[in-house]
Amino acid sequence: MKKETLLGWWKKLPLGKAAVLLGICGIALLCAGSLWDSSSQTGHVILKDREGNQRALEITRGSPQIKGVVIVSARGGEAQFQERLTMAVRTALDLPSTRVLVTEAG
Repeated sequence: MKKETLLGWWKKLPLGKAAVLLGICGIALLCAGSLWDSSSQTGHVILKDREGNQRALEITRGSPQIKGVVIVSARGGEAQFQERLTMAVRTALDLPSTRVLVTEAG
């Protein structure tokens, strides 16, 4: 697709649809990032005391778990818009609707 065609298409897209599209793209990127990153990484650090004795300390670093999502939008007060965003986030992140909040900005 040419740059001019894509830019023209984007300008014709209504603001609400553009916000939903950007939100879904962001969620997809978050999910895709979790595919490449393992759930935890383990490494070792060597500790040396004053006498010169060494011992290994295992360090494990894990990925954060998503506990919930808050979406702030100019159209967040519209019930149908809230429902559509909530459904998209629930599906993409496998969260219950009680863990998704859509609210109106300002």
